[in-house]
Amino acid sequence: VYVVFLLKRSVLVLAWFWAHSRRSPSAREDNMQMLKGLVISLGVLILLGMTLLVYGFYQKANNPGWRMFSSPSAPGAAATAAPFDELDLKLPKGCVIGRLTPDGVRAYIKVRPDGARRGTSQAGPCNRIVVIDVVRGQVLGTIKPGP
Repeated sequence: VYVVFLLKRSVLVLAWFWAHSRRSPSAREDNMQMLKGLVISLGVLILLGMTLLVYGFYQKANNPGWRMFSSPSAPGAAATAAPFDELDLKLPKGCVIGRLTPDGVRAYIKVRPDGARRGTSQAGPCNRIVVIDVVRGQVLGTIKPGP
C-alpha cells in the first residue's frame, strides 16, 4: 500500500516537473537535478522491495511456516502453553475417555461409557465430546448428542 502511494506521488511530481520545465534554463537544470534524485530514490525502493521478495521466497522455501510479519493474535499462530495443575472434566460415574483428537490449540475428548466398545453408540450421560483449550488449560464446552 505504501509503495503504491509512493508511485502515485512520484507520478504527480513528474507531472509537476514537466509542467514547470518550460521556465528559464537555470530552473530547468534545477528541475532535472530534482528529477534525477527522484528517479534514483525510486530505483533504490524497487531494489529494496526485490531484495525483500527474494529473501521471503528463500525463507519460505526453507521453512514453510515462516512469516515475515506475524501477529501473536493471528488464528493458527503458535502459542506458548501456560502451566496448569489439574483439569477436571467432571465425568459422570461409569464414563471413560474413549478418544482424544488434538487440533491445533484445541483438543476434542470423546467420552463413552465404561465397557462400551469403540465405535458403538449408546444413549446416556456418557456420550459427549468435551472441547478443551490446551494453551489455557480450560474446558471450552461440551457437545452432547440429542434425540
